[in-house]
Amino acid sequence: MDERLRFVARLLEGDRMATLCREFGISRKTGYKLYRRYRDIGLDGLTDRSRRPYRQANKLPVQLESRIVQLRTEHPTWGAPKIREKLRRLELGVQTPAISTVHAVLDRHGLVTRRHRRRYKPEGTTLSKPHQPNDLLGMRYPSELYVRSTRAYHGLEELDYPFHDHSHLVTRCGRICLDNRKINLSTVFAGQKVGVKQVADQVWLVSFMHYDLGFFDNECCRVEAAENPFGVKVLPMPPE
Repeated sequence: MDERLRFVARLLEGDRMATLCREFGISRKTGYKLYRRYRDIGLDGLTDRSRRPYRQANKLPVQLESRIVQLRTEHPTWGAPKIREKLRRLELGVQTPAISTVHAVLDRHGLVTRRHRRRYKPEGTTLSKPHQPNDLLGMRYPSELYVRSTRAYHGLEELDYPFHDHSHLVTRCGRICLDNRKINLSTVFAGQKVGVKQVADQVWLVSFMHYDLGFFDNECCRVEAAENPFGVKVLPMPPE
């Protein structure tokens, strides 16, 4: 108590918080805490406070706790939710406890049957039984089993958009240059051709291959996403 009082007194005289904390061997957090307690409630704030909690969790009146135990004894199959509902309907004149509180009461009285979880036992794959180091499944290496494809890969064909008004090459920064305007699309399509088609007054649609990506207008300089072309399609029900 005396040390705390000297600490606060020197702080009020103008000493710096960091210097005092080093001298008294406390953290700055503790120093500020002591000062706030003194400022709020005076000298009483410098005394030791009880570490006992202000309230005990799941603590109920003895009569109510006995009632919970009685209900469980009379109805062994009832759990905490059903017992709580029964207490609410009885209108005992006290606040109905939470389900977790009822469960805690049952647990304290040994009325909760704990389920034992089955421990998972990992099982490995079946291993081969080699007869010597670096032995193999048929004595052949993967390269000996590889078969080269007979189909030649020529890459993507030149993209063409015959049903669009224009086709534009997306720049490295992911933009479309249209009538001195730069429309932001995405760097994912850099170097690829996209189709642009006017679908309404001052509204254009941007497509890549067979997929519609989104729309832009005269005021917006970025493409607003259209419906996800890769999403789940719900087919209409056939007429009866």
